[in-house]
Amino acid sequence: MKTYRLPMGWQAAFPEDWTNDYSEETGENRFSPPDQSLTLTLTALHAEKNGIPAPVEIMRSVFLHQIGEGGADIPVPPELNAGGCETALRQISDTEICAGTFCAGELLLTRITGDDPQAVCQAIAYLTLITR
Repeated sequence: MKTYRLPMGWQAAFPEDWTNDYSEETGENRFSPPDQSLTLTLTALHAEKNGIPAPVEIMRSVFLHQIGEGGADIPVPPELNAGGCETALRQISDTEICAGTFCAGELLLTRITGDDPQAVCQAIAYLTLITR
């Protein structure tokens, strides 16, 4: 596994042969395995007012706003709510799942997309390799 440092103190680990494309313009990190359509797009957001981090409830609202209407909530495995952060999962379609990992003032938005619905669901396991 190779560990990547992401903006705002987040870290993610993915297999050595995966590619990582970072966009300066959007702040997104896109991770993909070779020879598959699977992509995990990670975007870190920070919010504060007068030096005080935004409450968790606000960061949850930002997550829901970012992913838009629709989809169904997915039960969150307990290991994803570690390290003082909370995680929400929503299945947007058979080929897209969004995850929001948030704590006061911080949100890591992860979009898992691909052509194979089973691979998209299995990729949730990679969220356990993201830390703050």
